[in-house]
Amino acid sequence: AGGEHDQPGGEVGAMAIGPLVLARALEQLRASRFADLKGARVSLSIPVSQRLLNELVTAAIPASAPVRELTVTPRGSNVLDVRARVSKLDFLPPIKVALEIEQQPRLPDTPLGLRLRSFPGLTAIAGSLLSPTALPRGVRLDGDRLFVDVRQLLEGAGYGDLVPLIDRLHVATDEGRLIVDIDARV
Repeated sequence: AGGEHDQPGGEVGAMAIGPLVLARALEQLRASRFADLKGARVSLSIPVSQRLLNELVTAAIPASAPVRELTVTPRGSNVLDVRARVSKLDFLPPIKVALEIEQQPRLPDTPLGLRLRSFPGLTAIAGSLLSPTALPRGVRLDGDRLFVDVRQLLEGAGYGDLVPLIDRLHVATDEGRLIVDIDARV
């Protein structure tokens, strides 16, 4: 009845690869610049939930940032609603801004571009509160536009070696999630 490749879940022939084995294999592939996968092509569509997106955003914000309680809510039509409190102005209600994806990133040099859709004067206030050192590395505010340098974010997270492999990166929104499409090749 039971063979050596039978798994507890009932699948015949399935092999379990533990997380440590997989992590070691990925480290070796990265160290070799993916030489063992030469010619491989991959297309991914990654729906990032609002919960995960907010965890990533929170982790990227420097402790010195003048904002706290930052929440990003993806909406349809490539719009992100952002809600934040200004640390030094606790008596004010949270600031709410809508960001519209306006420019897709083209690695390595063209950042993701977002336009602030808000009431007049908010960008001037935001600009005075958000000095370049207050924003995460790779994020820049220029007037009513926010630029996200994906290459710098990947490099800062230790994944700079993946940048040359990415042929296309497209960022969109759907209600409650950010959609990241990636075409890559080795």
